[in-house]
Amino acid sequence: TIGDAYYRFRDYDRAIFCLRKAVRERSLNFYDRSNLRARDVLGASYRALGNLDESDYWYRSMLESPDSVKYRPMYDCIALAGLARNLSMRGDYAAALPLFRQALPVAVAEGDNTFASGITVGMGEAYLALDDLDSTRLMIDSPRVFMNRWAYSTTHRYRNLYPLMSTYYAARGNQAPARTYLASSLHSAGNCEKE
Repeated sequence: TIGDAYYRFRDYDRAIFCLRKAVRERSLNFYDRSNLRARDVLGASYRALGNLDESDYWYRSMLESPDSVKYRPMYDCIALAGLARNLSMRGDYAAALPLFRQALPVAVAEGDNTFASGITVGMGEAYLALDDLDSTRLMIDSPRVFMNRWAYSTTHRYRNLYPLMSTYYAARGNQAPARTYLASSLHSAGNCEKE
């Protein structure tokens, strides 16, 4: 929990120090998800530091973990999406898409609509990079559907969706919505910094 707090405050070195101490070979019981949570946040911390190989290691370790815990399918989904995001950051969008596709139904089945919206944004970014504008359009609509099902704040998800929408409309040559979503992106980013 302390490592996660450091991660959220972007103190990645301290986060990693704490999280590495939390990693175990196996969870203690069905309700103890701290081992998988630590591996997830380690993956995210190393990604934030730009060390994608180490990030991959921790996401793969989630998939390989023998832990049989509550919400285990969702942790596998998180690991797949983390690996897909790392592939996208490397520019390997074609390899990222199958992992995103594998993760999405799990997030939907588990009822995690905000995570499902994040996956579809990642898919939209990959399709856009591959110049598949029709598939990108579908992925622009999907996150909003998932976010509308979520009762809590989705500001951080819009922060990721608006740049995708702006770039998509610019690629289509439709400048008015491209400018609107660019402005929304800048506004959303400012609000997220205040939260």
